[in-house]
Amino acid sequence: MRLAAVVLVACLAAAHAPAGEAPSVPVDVLLRMRGTSLESSPAVQAALRRALEENRGTPRFLELVRAFDLRDQQPGLLELAAALPRESAGIEALQRTLDQDGIAPVRSALAGPAAAGLIDALGGVPDDRVVDELLRPMVASETVTPALRSAALQSLARTESGSRALLDLAADGTLTGELRAETARLLSNSFWPAVREAAATVFPAAEAAGEREPLATLLARPASASRGESLFFGKAACAACHLSKGRGTDFGPDLTTIGDKFGKPAMHLNIVDPGAGIVFGYEPWQLELRNGVAVGVISSETADEITLKTPGGVVIRHNRADVLSVTRLPASLMPEGLLDSLDNQEVADLLEYLASLRAVPAAGR
Repeated sequence: MRLAAVVLVACLAAAHAPAGEAPSVPVDVLLRMRGTSLESSPAVQAALRRALEENRGTPRFLELVRAFDLRDQQPGLLELAAALPRESAGIEALQRTLDQDGIAPVRSALAGPAAAGLIDALGGVPDDRVVDELLRPMVASETVTPALRSAALQSLARTESGSRALLDLAADGTLTGELRAETARLLSNSFWPAVREAAATVFPAAEAAGEREPLATLLARPASASRGESLFFGKAACAACHLSKGRGTDFGPDLTTIGDKFGKPAMHLNIVDPGAGIVFGYEPWQLELRNGVAVGVISSETADEITLKTPGGVVIRHNRADVLSVTRLPASLMPEGLLDSLDNQEVADLLEYLASLRAVPAAGR
């Protein structure tokens, strides 16, 4: 009965389409037709092709490709990945291209105008081929522009296998100048403890911020919340994983009202020892996949999919058929040593800003 109604809507749309044009059928209607044989349904096939063109560059395009398991939409998938590199749809589109067509079309696209967006999207694809055959060669190549080499470097640092590739490039002298300095900064603050430990041996120790004062002395310092805010969104890199009043990255707990929940001593402890109290719902998990490893927070699960929010706030859906194992990680994804680059005054200012983050009082109170 439902299929009959769907076909009727498609027929009505076709009847009102201008002569010679495919019917314009709502995407939701077409999605209800999944499973329909396109070869035996020319009207549906024509309507689908028009919908694909009308929705290029949007998540709806991917929904249609997925629903009908289309194998001839590589250009549109790569366009979507470049347009939405930090969104689930863009990353899934790129992974779909890799699974269906391999590395070659992505490598070709990286030589074109969409390179920057594709490089960004590749950082969210948990596929070892991305590291070995695409990003690592770009970082190592002196013929690639400095801007694209830097972008590839940043994408490599978003995965453990990519971070290890960067360690190798740094150790063998391939990385020099700004690229080496950028690698040192990224890997010294890596989500993976083993990467941070290895980085400490590959790169010279960063300039010490000075001897750390006892906590009581540090908290007694006059402090500035405005300076602390600048640190939160800058040098301290808190916004790389946390939101504050709508700004930042939606990965770790939202800190907009953290001042209502913890005092400065507890905040200091949570930064110095992130594993001391992992917030419920933010437990870290590792998925071993067919072509790589993904790490993040599980945001939802169904019988068919596991949805993972990864560092950077990107949400990626994984088919259970592609997941070999799911492991709860013992340590927090928040790296230790985040205060090491700050001097005593900067730590005091950062804590002052965090303490100022409170819910807006209700009117009349």
